[in-house]
Amino acid sequence: MKKWILLIASVISFQLLSGQSVRLVDILQEPSPGFSVEAHMNERGGTMAFNIDYGGGCVGGYQIKVTFSKSLTQLQAGETFLATLACEDCNTPCTRKWKIAALQGAGGVPNIAAYPDYVYNGNIHISKGYNGYTGVNDWNPGQRTAVVPMVYEPKKDVAQTALQFVIGSGLHKVIYVFQADPAGTPSLQAGGKPNLNCVWESSYGAVNWSEGYYGSRDKTLSGELHQKNGEWVYEGTWGRKGGSRWGRVRFVFDSPTTFTGYWTEGEGTRQTRWTGSGNCLIVKH
Repeated sequence: MKKWILLIASVISFQLLSGQSVRLVDILQEPSPGFSVEAHMNERGGTMAFNIDYGGGCVGGYQIKVTFSKSLTQLQAGETFLATLACEDCNTPCTRKWKIAALQGAGGVPNIAAYPDYVYNGNIHISKGYNGYTGVNDWNPGQRTAVVPMVYEPKKDVAQTALQFVIGSGLHKVIYVFQADPAGTPSLQAGGKPNLNCVWESSYGAVNWSEGYYGSRDKTLSGELHQKNGEWVYEGTWGRKGGSRWGRVRFVFDSPTTFTGYWTEGEGTRQTRWTGSGNCLIVKH
């Protein structure tokens, strides 16, 4: 009887974990003394740029582009994605050869200084059976690009999990931290509130929500973000400083980081498509 109870409890525990999702809550850096990386990273990827002094006048310059095949805003149990690392500009001088940057799953993150209660786990990991490159380096000509398959499998019940990019042989780390959602939490992609505290990209130029303009400062934009019929909607007007042109805008956010909408000319009814995307999660230094 005790064996059956333990088996049932194990099955229930596995089912609870298998339905657990995680959301991206932080992107931070752990540098080494005297070494710095200029990182611009978000849920879609970004860039990491740095120099390294090898001595004797040999200074290498590097810029790595990272691209995720999907937004990492939220991951469901069993969800897979690709992480691509590519040398946009990597120049190692004086015939030196070294490891430039590599991706590691949670198994490579034993602890996180900013999260003292972080528990070691392997919930985000490189897909089983993959034997290719996990990073970019200089010792083989063909290793300037790596496409790494990843998966989120919540095998251990923990509050946080992570993945990280390691520069060189541990000189610097850029860590993505994910927080486990309580059971039954709705998808952020479906209903999360958009964050308009940073500049977004759009089909009509960069949108600066807080300062009220798009494209350039003479193109004004004002409105209100509110919920309507279960959707986040931005409704307002566009205009020109010192000019008479104006019109209405309506943007519907199909996720916390993307919108699809339209603009009109004056009181006209003709709708012209306007789309955009953005994410205000800031890399911590």
